[in-house]
Amino acid sequence: MVCLLDTLEGVQQKKSDMRDVPLPSTAYRGAVPCVHRVPGDGNCMFAAIGHVDGEPAHRVRARVVRHVAAHWETYRDFLEHNEARDWLARMARAGEWGDELVLRAFADATPAAVRVLDATTRALLWRYPSHTVRGTPRTVLYGGAHYDALH
Repeated sequence: MVCLLDTLEGVQQKKSDMRDVPLPSTAYRGAVPCVHRVPGDGNCMFAAIGHVDGEPAHRVRARVVRHVAAHWETYRDFLEHNEARDWLARMARAGEWGDELVLRAFADATPAAVRVLDATTRALLWRYPSHTVRGTPRTVLYGGAHYDALH
């Protein structure tokens, strides 16, 4: 993937722009890391974790919901049993914010680990390992109410 090499001032001024923008740090596994801004439309978590493969948010959402429904026993500790149907119905709707269960289920359903970094400090907040190590890890930035993709 190619990152648009904007100036740092341009990054700060165009924060709402949906382009790829470089991070101020230049050391990220030998490459300039880029933040891919995703719309803040309630689907940002799904769009951010699907960005690496170009998978649209609605497909990521559908994949996660199908996986959780098919493997509910694996995820029963996240919610009470009587909440499962409601959670599945809510998560199936576009615009519904994702949660920790979404991140865990995505990592379980795909060959890709998910790493969540703080959007400001870049500190690792959470890591959800995949059952395989073949896929490209999904790294997302979390700012408290919004997710962006890091590549």
